[in-house]
Amino acid sequence: MIRRQIFLTVLFGLIFQIFFSTTNTLSLNEIKPIELSTNHSNETCESASIDEFPKLFFTNEQLRHGAVLIHILLILYSFAAIEIVCDDYFASALEKISYNFNLTPVEI
Repeated sequence: MIRRQIFLTVLFGLIFQIFFSTTNTLSLNEIKPIELSTNHSNETCESASIDEFPKLFFTNEQLRHGAVLIHILLILYSFAAIEIVCDDYFASALEKISYNFNLTPVEI
């Protein structure tokens, strides 16, 4: 149990350092401002909603050469973290609540 938590902590630290480091460890796509034409003064132009999403950390070339594995590892890490939280805190909290309210299982 403790080994798993240490492993997940180290893995999270590594992932955090890769994605949020101030040094250029990845080739991040630069965000370019959208230039709107001002031909019609009465009409308002809005940018497409697809432009509101954050840019990907990896280029298409990096994704083809295995960067997609980092995404898969992040998903697996998230599932493991949720499993730890649910097992350690949520399930025991439900048991204590059930005990305090003298709840019994419903028979169907």
